[in-house]
Amino acid sequence: MPLPFGIKAPSKGTVIFGSIVAAIGGTVYTSNHYATESRKRLCDQVSWLAERPCDVHEIPRKVSVYISAPPGDGLEKSRSWFREYVKPILVAGAVDYEIKEASGPGQIEFAVRDEIVRRRRIAAAQKERKEQESSNISPSSPEQKNAFSAMNPPTLDAIKHKKEEHLVDGVLAIGRQAWREVLSGIVLGCKAPLVVIPPAVPESETNTNNKNEEDINKEKNIEGTKDELDLDLALGVDAASSDSGSGADQSNEEITPVEPEPVAEKLMMDEIAVNGNGNVDSDTTNSTDSSASQERFDIPPVLSPVMYIPQENIIGWTNIPYRLFMWAADYQRIEKVGKYVVAAVLNETRPLRPEDENQGESEKVYWIGDDDTKELVQRDTPIVVDDRLRGHLTTYTSKDLP
Repeated sequence: MPLPFGIKAPSKGTVIFGSIVAAIGGTVYTSNHYATESRKRLCDQVSWLAERPCDVHEIPRKVSVYISAPPGDGLEKSRSWFREYVKPILVAGAVDYEIKEASGPGQIEFAVRDEIVRRRRIAAAQKERKEQESSNISPSSPEQKNAFSAMNPPTLDAIKHKKEEHLVDGVLAIGRQAWREVLSGIVLGCKAPLVVIPPAVPESETNTNNKNEEDINKEKNIEGTKDELDLDLALGVDAASSDSGSGADQSNEEITPVEPEPVAEKLMMDEIAVNGNGNVDSDTTNSTDSSASQERFDIPPVLSPVMYIPQENIIGWTNIPYRLFMWAADYQRIEKVGKYVVAAVLNETRPLRPEDENQGESEKVYWIGDDDTKELVQRDTPIVVDDRLRGHLTTYTSKDLP
């Protein structure tokens, strides 16, 4: 049957080409449509936080996001994962974020450890300040007797310190490797000493530095003496006309530059002034070494909630079909990852349970690569938190999470 208006029937190749283009275009459109709907549904759950009016003294929430390169791939994969699945929900909930990237293993662990040590130092300083204030104020002071005495307003430093203390109130770890290092960094931060012991300087370097300082000081004194002699010679004509004897005596006088006190002697005098004698206080050194050798575990009064964010880095030739399927069904991944971020934005917490520690086992299926990656898979052990710390850690929760 001929087509109307003189239209010719398409050839077989045209039909095949049109079918392929329509199938690919329909798949892309459907994937983008469902992904947009899923992302909008998640953002609507937290958008009311951005629309509500804030209090005058309310500080916006801020979370730290730790990312590292997935095994067998580069750091750009983790950055793209954050931009696609984490960032839109944080922005919709008006939550500030601070991204901390790790280019190598162990960097996240050290960063978390330093943050825990910093919080412990702040808590120790506040405790010491309160003890000093309580010891300085006596019960018979006028401030204690007068109940209507005005209170001292908080200083700007105290307000700034309070803002810095509550600046970051959440930790998000993307991937199993970042999650492991965050938990181990918290444990190391509780064990680390608060006193920073500077590295020992070799005696030869100290003597060399002292000699260099002595030479510089001598040169400065000699230059100053030459300037004084030139000034005296310039003024010597007037002095000779008024008193010729004084000018002769001044020309014959021997001038000796004053040598500064050596640095080594100054350090020795300071040590004598502190200890009361010329001997080194060995008890202090021994007590420092013994206290450093003993295992300590000091938990800061405030620990931010921690949250594991799933990450799937699908690589490998055998995983190409599954990768194409997840590219078409990207909305499933958005919903899977988004419910963890929604819980972090809503800020509903619960204690960390043992089953929450060893997360990300499914990621190891895609740890494919060179010998280093294979060795990493073999060395990967279950993540276990110290029993002394487990009761103090919290994580985010919601109705969609177990």
